[in-house]
Amino acid sequence: MFAPFFGIKASTIPALGKFTAMTKSVVIPCSTRILDSGKGFEISFGRPIENFPTGDELKDTTIMNQAIEKMVESMPEQYFWVHKRFKTRPAGEPAFYD
Repeated sequence: MFAPFFGIKASTIPALGKFTAMTKSVVIPCSTRILDSGKGFEISFGRPIENFPTGDELKDTTIMNQAIEKMVESMPEQYFWVHKRFKTRPAGEPAFYD
């Protein structure tokens, strides 16, 4: 499905809400920071996502993307920018990359 990611429709797998509903689990955002000079990694955990899943597949997928956006905004230098996140486009929309 296409859910917004930094304001752009992004092809996103809507599995998180489905898995969370099936397992009655809690979603805790997690990010990894690569430390300078090859000194390892730092793992950070955010607050659990409240009222999730909502039962609305698009809303749940958007909530997931928003959690990822917050992590990227906190350390944009660590995001894998070479990944063509917007390669698959909604029908009728122009290609994002040349």
